[in-house]
Amino acid sequence: MPRPTPGRTLAQQYFDARQHFDRVELRRPTVRVHLAPTIYSPCYLVSIWYRPDLNPRIRVLDPQIPRDTRHLYPSGNLCVYWHEWDNTMGFGTELIPWIAEWLLTYEIWQVTRVWGAPAHEATKE
Repeated sequence: MPRPTPGRTLAQQYFDARQHFDRVELRRPTVRVHLAPTIYSPCYLVSIWYRPDLNPRIRVLDPQIPRDTRHLYPSGNLCVYWHEWDNTMGFGTELIPWIAEWLLTYEIWQVTRVWGAPAHEATKE
């Protein structure tokens, strides 16, 4: 996969996330966000490792996601996008909503074992 276009700084991504979500923390080189995709969902602590010249790496820190989960890289990072991400996009407007969608799809998958979101078979980082 080609390297992304250099884009926003980590600080810019943090402030973009803070504009759209309440519980956001900056812990260099990551932005952490607490997400609950529905009112019935647990609160997930998500870490987004970021450098402007590389693709973000997204991991759920708590609660842990089982390794046999679909759309999870061997490293434990979430597979939430394919070619759509561009580092000029914002965390708050693009990436975190995609993560919330992944978490909701994961919760449904836990019950049905059907991954209900569009998927790509390639999951290489």
